[in-house]
Amino acid sequence: PTRVALVLNDGQELDPHVIDAVTRVGDALANAGYDVSEAVPPMTDSFFTLWERLGTFDIALGLAPLLPGIDDSGLTASISDWVDNMPSPTPQTFMAALADRDLVMRAWNRFQADFPLIITPMMAKASIARGYDVAHKGAMEELLRHGRWGVNLSAIAMPALAFPAGHVDGVPIGVQMVSHQWREDILLHAGDALEQHFGEVTPIDVAWAG
Repeated sequence: PTRVALVLNDGQELDPHVIDAVTRVGDALANAGYDVSEAVPPMTDSFFTLWERLGTFDIALGLAPLLPGIDDSGLTASISDWVDNMPSPTPQTFMAALADRDLVMRAWNRFQADFPLIITPMMAKASIARGYDVAHKGAMEELLRHGRWGVNLSAIAMPALAFPAGHVDGVPIGVQMVSHQWREDILLHAGDALEQHFGEVTPIDVAWAG
């Protein structure tokens, strides 16, 4: 059976509803014959910083100078707040981030030799209030922390599949499934097993957002 790592504690705060969603998906996969156990990929402290450290050049030097021409007050407020809290976009910080990226990718490759499938939260909070990104100073950094699993995964080029796992107060909640590079087939098989358990996934009715 495919071994599955279930991330229920990553050393930072996770909403109980999020933990419940990950647990439900793990139970469904176990019922489908997967070998599921609680485990956390290595080097999460470095992993959770990667996207911002690699992306600071694009945001601070690429997007931020365009904000006056875009003329969107909300975008200007959120990006300006974010840039104020980002690492400095220097060659030294970028090279250090690339080095850490290589180390994280190597460590995850070793981990996924034992756990070809990883189930993580998509967001650390069950839902994010509309306008949160401009609600107060530091909000963008908070959003990055809440989205630490989904945001940073793209920095290490691992394929992932988001899967809906119910609702909290009428708002959809989902989990993230991660497989080894070039092994999207593992994700699709797991997604199929979850659809067999939960029912076929259909387009989301966005009426809850109105």
